[in-house]
Amino acid sequence: MLDGLYKPRAVAVIGASTKTLSIGYRVLENLRMHDFRGPIFPINPRERSVRSFRCYRSVLEVPDEIDLANICIPAKFVPKAVEECGEKGIKFVIIHSAGFREVGEKGQALENEVLETARRYGIRIYGPNSQGVMNSDPEVSLYANFTFTPMKPGNISILAQSGGVAELLNLNLERIGVGFRMYGSNGNASDISIDELLEYFGSDDETRVIMLYVESFQDPQRFVEVASAITPHKPILAIKSGTSEEGARAITSHTGALLDVDTSTDVIFEKAGVIRFHTQEDLVQAAVAFSRQPPPRGNTVTVVTNAGGPAIQATDQAMALDLGLTKLSGKTQQALRECLNPMSSVRNPVDTTATAGPDEFGPIMKILADDPDVHSLLLTLVTPFFVDNMGVAEQITGALEGCGKPVVATYMTNENWAHVIQKVRDAGIPVFDYPETAARVLAAMARYVAIRDRDPGEAETLEVDADAARKVLADAKPSGDGFLPAADVTRLLAAYSISLARSVRSTSGSGAAGAASDLRFPVVLKVDHEDVVHKTDEGGVVLDIPDAGALERAVAEMDTRFAGRSIAPAYVVQEFLTGGREVIMGLKDAAGAGTMIMIGTGGIYTEVLRDAQFRLAPLTRTDARSMIAALKGHSILAGTRGEPSVDMESLEDILLKLGQMAGDLPEIVEMDLNPVLAFAEPGRTAVVDARIRVRS
Repeated sequence: MLDGLYKPRAVAVIGASTKTLSIGYRVLENLRMHDFRGPIFPINPRERSVRSFRCYRSVLEVPDEIDLANICIPAKFVPKAVEECGEKGIKFVIIHSAGFREVGEKGQALENEVLETARRYGIRIYGPNSQGVMNSDPEVSLYANFTFTPMKPGNISILAQSGGVAELLNLNLERIGVGFRMYGSNGNASDISIDELLEYFGSDDETRVIMLYVESFQDPQRFVEVASAITPHKPILAIKSGTSEEGARAITSHTGALLDVDTSTDVIFEKAGVIRFHTQEDLVQAAVAFSRQPPPRGNTVTVVTNAGGPAIQATDQAMALDLGLTKLSGKTQQALRECLNPMSSVRNPVDTTATAGPDEFGPIMKILADDPDVHSLLLTLVTPFFVDNMGVAEQITGALEGCGKPVVATYMTNENWAHVIQKVRDAGIPVFDYPETAARVLAAMARYVAIRDRDPGEAETLEVDADAARKVLADAKPSGDGFLPAADVTRLLAAYSISLARSVRSTSGSGAAGAASDLRFPVVLKVDHEDVVHKTDEGGVVLDIPDAGALERAVAEMDTRFAGRSIAPAYVVQEFLTGGREVIMGLKDAAGAGTMIMIGTGGIYTEVLRDAQFRLAPLTRTDARSMIAALKGHSILAGTRGEPSVDMESLEDILLKLGQMAGDLPEIVEMDLNPVLAFAEPGRTAVVDARIRVRS
């Protein structure tokens, strides 16, 4: 537990200073100004007092117990200060000082020394190079931080790896009059991690929503575990930025090329139920709505306006984000019609026209609040000078109070009507500047509910021969890049009952034609060489070869093309399958996050179309179905223009087997099954080409 960090009974400031531009001054001043409920002990051997507090030369001289020490001194003196904290029995230390791992090897050595000392005494380190923590609980009122934004109590907790981003999020909340619950930016995170802080925030009863900014995942699997336990009860709204070395390296597989850093992040967040944003503005606005409004009970919105244009903008944005418009029943439309003038529109969007006043808005809000088909309300309003706008606001807030549905609003007006907007905000209804923002917020709320309430499905284990597959890997002789020979790939997939198109392999071109005698024409000829990664690009594939003579000619041309290699190429002759739908499947070890399983639109245009879905292994059948359904090419697989659907269950089975393979055979780091030809007839779906790379 981190109570000693966020709910300390007494705090020391090591390096407290009278210099107003120092961190030691600012931390002490923030604790004092925000009325920390416990005693504060400045530590400075050169001062007798700081800001009316008696000053001590060392924490060892303080007569009282101390739970938390803030260290604000040069890095080279920090190890000694931590040692004294240990001797004093202090269990939590915030190191604000910079000059550690972030500056290079010497800084890393200093950070290691601090951690060794801390472990010896059972001290938990927050930082170093950290901004600090805040807890707005009036019973604690802890501002152990060197920033300047006022601390106003609220129910949104802020957690960020970047102190600058954390403060910017807080500033934006403060600008719109919204407070926060707890706050953390842990700098180098040498000990107390983002995951541990997230778990603590999630267990706090007064935190209703968590805003998260991450630049990297220290332990992605731990993050998924922690976040997954929180999101069923409260939303985590996140931004992830930064790049990875993986994205900078040459990718050797289609699966790897499709799995960029953003995709990995999306998969991790999706697994954990975290709602991702790409701008801080949308993150802040959504957090405000989540903190003040209940989640919706469905995936539609009802738009109410007194000016048509903004309502159309809101509607367009909602539809673009898969937030549907509520189809108002005939009964509801009739009830609205009885309240409004003949020029109004009672379909969704409901347009009251600019003349509508309190007498109209009160009843129509009540009608919509009571309609069970209305899941959420988006109000886009102007303030006509000839209307009692304060009366409208009073009627809206009164009718919607306690309705149990999320309501957001947009007011297109000027500062003359600020008191009207404040009336709406005081009732807990978020007010935004733009109708598109309001629509994005409600779409995020609906997305959270859909993820929270989804049925993950039951784990399903298909019959495979994992032991046979392990023996294949044990006996295999991969290339220098880790790719398995074609024969080993065939045996490994067979162990998992993944069907391959019938093929034969020959170690020479002259033997390829004879090896094909067991196959029926037409056939396909493929080169099999460790240096040929993408066969089609290098002329290593010839399709639809009609007879033995054509095969001999194709072999001769390929012999010439690949002559001069240090190792002579081998060849694979394969039955030529036609009529199926091309799909790509695969897996990729994602640098500590686990193994990602992939399905996408296959063939030679895989990386051009970039139509792919990823999930973390292992998979349930629900996962597999959702992956297929999310493809842009799903309608082609499902049958269009009178064509039959492919055998979806066979695709699901392959995905599940790849998920099992990821757990059984961690040596596999990349796999491409491209293309997989999917047919309508059960049992015909087959892998046409496969590549597997194992860990070196």
